[in-house]
Amino acid sequence: MKQLKLNADALDVFYHDAAAKAGTQLTSAMVLLTTAPAKAETAARDLPDPQTTVPFSAPRIFGLVVGVSQYSSPGIRGLRYADADARMVAEFLRSPDGAGIPDSRMRVLLNGDATRANILAAFRSFLASTTRNDLVVIYFAGHGVTSPERSATDFLSTDADLADLARS
Repeated sequence: MKQLKLNADALDVFYHDAAAKAGTQLTSAMVLLTTAPAKAETAARDLPDPQTTVPFSAPRIFGLVVGVSQYSSPGIRGLRYADADARMVAEFLRSPDGAGIPDSRMRVLLNGDATRANILAAFRSFLASTTRNDLVVIYFAGHGVTSPERSATDFLSTDADLADLARS
């Protein structure tokens, strides 16, 4: 399929048609943006045949929610509501009114469970099972510090060491 480039300021038509269901084949997908009938003919010529089938899988939603109110380092002051905020976000993400994420695709790490090792494990193993079609929601409630020498902001796990942020 050829790539279609149009001037976004002059668009006057938007058409989208997709027929897809979880676990089925995508049989028709078309997006047509045009500014004039002559350009519409050119654009339509570049679209794939609507009868062409391409593999399609509905995106799955994963959630990683981290909330740290209690830190093991005496140099890091505790927070009052970070863990409670994370719990509420996790409940919302699980609920039908939220994202409806099942427990099998949700990880919640609070306080003592929100260690550097556990957070990294969640990224390496749990989130490693995602595909490019999936959506991942990551929520962190807790302290963060800016590291000027690395031009980065570090989120602090419950076992963070201010003297060695690169390894915390």
